[in-house]
Amino acid sequence: MRVRFLCLALLVAPCPTVSTTYEVDYGFFQIELCPQDSLNVTWTGRHNIAETQTAACASEQIAIIEGYHDYGYEINLSADTLLSDTPGQTRYFMCELHCGEGSSRFEVTRGLSCDETASPTVSDMTDNYCEDDMVLESGAVIETWDGRGAGDARPHFYTDEGDRVKCRV
Repeated sequence: MRVRFLCLALLVAPCPTVSTTYEVDYGFFQIELCPQDSLNVTWTGRHNIAETQTAACASEQIAIIEGYHDYGYEINLSADTLLSDTPGQTRYFMCELHCGEGSSRFEVTRGLSCDETASPTVSDMTDNYCEDDMVLESGAVIETWDGRGAGDARPHFYTDEGDRVKCRV
């Protein structure tokens, strides 16, 4: 008999967060990032990166993020550089010399589904939920799930120390 178990790691220990590095050519693009993500930008001409108030090329400049470089230059920009603190909010970046409606500018939005405190639910199978535990990379031990619903009766119980007693498969 194979029984499912679930790790609700948020309750036990933080799970490692998955990060993604996106590769883009410096042109026009819109992208949604999460705080753990980064962006590798490759220059397609002589450009700089300036942050602006809005998407318009004539928008007021906030800051220079990166100075001028020639074709082929690459830079890794972290989410700390690119994201606002507010989910769903967009920041705007452009080349001061070459910005066009569809060129040499980009928009980065902090994803609405990026929850830095939530941990993913891990699901796997076990032959014996009474004896099998899952050990996370952090060293936290998670007991396996017996497959019963939250309100279902169970033949086992837990001691004050958290040990499972009278468990039967």
